[in-house]
Amino acid sequence: MAKKVSITTQGIIDGRSSNITKEIIVDDDFELFDDYYAYQIGAKADPNGNAVLGAMIGKNHYVRFSDVIDISVDDIEGE
Repeated sequence: MAKKVSITTQGIIDGRSSNITKEIIVDDDFELFDDYYAYQIGAKADPNGNAVLGAMIGKNHYVRFSDVIDISVDDIEGE
């Protein structure tokens, strides 16, 4: 079964502040705390012990912690 991660980010488009929501399909082994929040609060670090400023969601979507307004994970039924 796969999961759907909904991410709302803030940014500036054409000189105006705007919120963009993206939905990303990830594998079933994605855990919101282990793969996102643990890095954000400093419980996990990079291999050199440095803090990280963002996280990979899925295989090829990087988000910066400072841009994320809301993030949620839902199970996808029927897959």
